[in-house]
Amino acid sequence: MKCDNCNKPATVHLTEIKSGKKIEKHLCEQCAAQNEGFATPAGGDPGDLVSAVAVMGGFDRKITSHAFRGGELTAFMGGGKLDLRDALPAGGQAIVNVFALMGGFEIIVPETWSVSLEVTPFMGGVEDKARTSTNPSAPRLVVRGFVMMSSVEIKNA
Repeated sequence: MKCDNCNKPATVHLTEIKSGKKIEKHLCEQCAAQNEGFATPAGGDPGDLVSAVAVMGGFDRKITSHAFRGGELTAFMGGGKLDLRDALPAGGQAIVNVFALMGGFEIIVPETWSVSLEVTPFMGGVEDKARTSTNPSAPRLVVRGFVMMSSVEIKNA
């Protein structure tokens, strides 16, 4: 699949529902990094949400937003890495929904965050290897979803 903007191979695939109509965008890493083709969420910046799909491939995203709200990660026979070390969650909490079938995700969080895992593994695993904060007012990441023959790993680096 080619990038909608420059015809390089597309590695970022976005789906937006606008006025009840499904709009799909396919971008290369360079166009995605320049936020070309991204819709701005109401009341926020495009970097406040992450949406990534890996089908027989992978992705590597670094989030730097100081109002990160969360997002969606999907993998089929692929996987990805989400680096949140330079991000701050909006309102103190961000929610990332995951779905993986024969794939996996690595999520890197700062030690100052707390992490809540609400992922159901089927013939797979969910591991929290991160050193995280026990402070009840610490920024919080909630990871929700389902993985089948897949894994989700939370770590610091």
